[in-house]
Amino acid sequence: MNCARKIRAQKNRAQKNRAQKRAGQSLIESALILTAFMGLLVGMAGIGQMLFVRQTLADRARMAARWGAMNTYDPAAIRRMVLFGTAAPAPADAPFFGLTAAAVDVSNPGCPGSACRVSVAIPEHGIRSVEPMGFTPAAAALTPAALTPAGSTPAGSNPAGSNPAASNPAASHPAALTPPALKP
Repeated sequence: MNCARKIRAQKNRAQKNRAQKRAGQSLIESALILTAFMGLLVGMAGIGQMLFVRQTLADRARMAARWGAMNTYDPAAIRRMVLFGTAAPAPADAPFFGLTAAAVDVSNPGCPGSACRVSVAIPEHGIRSVEPMGFTPAAAALTPAALTPAGSTPAGSNPAGSNPAASNPAASHPAALTPPALKP
């Protein structure tokens, strides 16, 4: 019997050693997975903050360029629009994201004249906004008649006179204009 007790004690010790090794292994695996997960989580938060700051700066540059295009050209006021979100900030206001006035480029190429643009740029962040976008005096002079190809009529006009049925075949048939009835 003494021999059987020794064998059982050895088996119990071996089982305890295996259990302790498994517990240590799972602890190490958990630590590695937790480290990777936390790194991923912190990285996502950092990228989210970077995108937020970039989008906010781009929006402020766009709003400042728009404000500058609609008001009297004042480069200092346009810079304040980017830095503080308003042309007349309170003395205690702090600039957004620690931006400085030197980091904001404001120009008005083509002014005075019909090609006047207000350009606001934040080169450190790769942001540029120009207002008004796409306006040219030639584009303003275009009319619907000038935009239609030769031989066709502008949308909304009626070449057949005052009879809308002549230009719109669906208008001559009342059933074509009514939607089908829904069946219950």
